[in-house]
Amino acid sequence: MSPLTAPVNIQHDSSGHGGARSGHAWEEETLFFQAEDYLQDILKHIDAAKQSIIVETYIFDFDEVGKRLIQHLVKAQARGVKVRVLMDGVGSGSDGDRTAQALEHQGVPVKIYRPLPWQTYHYKRALTRGNLINKLLYFIRRINQRNHRKQLIIDNQLLWSGSLNISQKHLPIKLGGEGWQDYGVKVSGANVAIMAGQFDDVWFRRPIRLSRNLFGAYWDTLSQWSRKRRNQQLLHNINAARQRIYIVNAYFAPASKIIKALKQARNRGVDVQILVTARSDIKLFPLLTASYYADLLEAGIRVYEYQPGFLHAKALLIDQFALIGSTNFNHRSYLHDQELDIILSKAQSITALEQQFYRDQLASQEVLFNANKGWRWKILGHLPRLLRYWM
Repeated sequence: MSPLTAPVNIQHDSSGHGGARSGHAWEEETLFFQAEDYLQDILKHIDAAKQSIIVETYIFDFDEVGKRLIQHLVKAQARGVKVRVLMDGVGSGSDGDRTAQALEHQGVPVKIYRPLPWQTYHYKRALTRGNLINKLLYFIRRINQRNHRKQLIIDNQLLWSGSLNISQKHLPIKLGGEGWQDYGVKVSGANVAIMAGQFDDVWFRRPIRLSRNLFGAYWDTLSQWSRKRRNQQLLHNINAARQRIYIVNAYFAPASKIIKALKQARNRGVDVQILVTARSDIKLFPLLTASYYADLLEAGIRVYEYQPGFLHAKALLIDQFALIGSTNFNHRSYLHDQELDIILSKAQSITALEQQFYRDQLASQEVLFNANKGWRWKILGHLPRLLRYWM
């Protein structure tokens, strides 16, 4: 295991690339690095909700965590709070119908984002208009484009987001979970109401109204324009980095232009470190990630594999720019899926994320360059690279 890397001395960046621009900052930010703390905070505020609750998630499992959330949502609905739930047809494919029925029987409306073509029982819940044949053809064409966003909004004032789905898997093993390591964030401020309005646009099938605070307080990919702009912004931030680039990501298989930009950053003296998972819920993915190791290590980029369990977190630190969200460094997130990332605007939040990076780095093993391993990494990663468009 490698020693803890000393923090880089970060200077304030007044150019605007270092963090959220003034006036776009969140009023409050709370970071979570334990799934049980994140869940308990959500349940506490659901019980105190007065007007509305929005739940948007990729996975909504009908397990102990899912059932607990359903109970609290149903109680909120019963006391007059307007509750709505949107989940993805693939992510919630196995439990989606049971979850939807449990909510709908208590008056909570549920919609499914692009059901799989054979999930005809979900067609009535789909956001898409049209008859059965039209929906079938549409879902076949868009089968690879998913809603991977994760957000819960209460009373248009508080928003939770990050890498956590509604699933027991994220909990520690001692609490019946699988010990996934995740990062979450709760924010408040005027932007929450704006983001709730964008959810309404999706829910009611209206054109998406993009906020002028997009890319100032958060990144999303609700439109083709915002997806293209998000990808350009990421590349711009990497190219503008002066001191550090720290990446924490569960699924690391970026486009070649990102790899090139990271190598160029290292060549000009930027401290580039990447923290990935040694074990994954997608068995081929560590092989795919490893196929990039030789190229990265030869450039002087440091790579660490998290050992205790599945590192499912998604976070980015570039100088004083920091975000936590749902976006992976893979083709799915950059080409296909709808994603949401929250930009941290508070100095204490950025420091907390930095400290968590070092803690998780301590629980990781540094990948060291080996010429013989380099060939093996590339050969073993050849098959998953053929499939990376879908991964």
